[in-house]
Amino acid sequence: MIKIEGLTSKYNSEGIVTFALDSVSIEINSGEVVAILGRNGSGKSTLAKHLNAIMLPDSGRVLIDALDTRDHVNTYMIRKNVGMVFQNPENQMVSSVIEDDVAFAPENLGLPREEIRKRVDDALMAVGMYEERFKSPRLLSGGQKQRVAIAGIIAMQPDYIVLDEATAMLDPAGRREVMDTVLRLNKEKKITVIMITHFMDEAALADRIVVMDNGKKLRDGTPREIFSNREEIERLGLSLPPAAELSHALIKAGIDLPKDALCEEDLIYDIKELYEKRRRSDD
Repeated sequence: MIKIEGLTSKYNSEGIVTFALDSVSIEINSGEVVAILGRNGSGKSTLAKHLNAIMLPDSGRVLIDALDTRDHVNTYMIRKNVGMVFQNPENQMVSSVIEDDVAFAPENLGLPREEIRKRVDDALMAVGMYEERFKSPRLLSGGQKQRVAIAGIIAMQPDYIVLDEATAMLDPAGRREVMDTVLRLNKEKKITVIMITHFMDEAALADRIVVMDNGKKLRDGTPREIFSNREEIERLGLSLPPAAELSHALIKAGIDLPKDALCEEDLIYDIKELYEKRRRSDD
């Protein structure tokens, strides 16, 4: 479990103190998928960096499985257990061959060669990149590069993965690759996922959404709870997921859909159900 208690982070620019995070408290349970939303400057990425002890609190504390990030004795274990995937995967690549890149972190743990080999193979298979293992990362698409970056994290066998705008530079196909991979890892390996994103369709796939604004936690709830308040979402500079927008428009136009869908799969299911219902009534 991750416990964030009264976390405050500030910076000083030319004598002006600005609060990037202001007394933020959040609990993230093991096995959850949690999305962090908010407009630019709301504190999302600053929060992400505190989860891996890249940044330390000015006040309050962050506990990763009861390990306090402020205690430098805990830094190694925290960074081993909390993997970070950033916006540009090339910044996380250190080798000219994919399998060597994935092996980099386990090698630094001083693991036996057989264990490193097993971890690399398992990680590449988990993200669907095993067949590409001898290629150069430079030959990959954006989505494939992020999957290799995720494999490098998985090889460390973390309990948590933090995605800090990890799909921001990808096309829709690449985004789908990464999200499918991450959600599968959550389901199969029970890895807790925290994703900082500005894509509402990604957030709709989470178990919970935390909404940040001006360094504060504003809302914390299920996707349906968060997206049910359209006016507030728009006031915060956010939007509804595309599927929810389309579903809302169809319902407004008189189409008898059962509810506002949040993702494509829900909307397709609702339309199919409506079609089958009308077909049965016509028969």
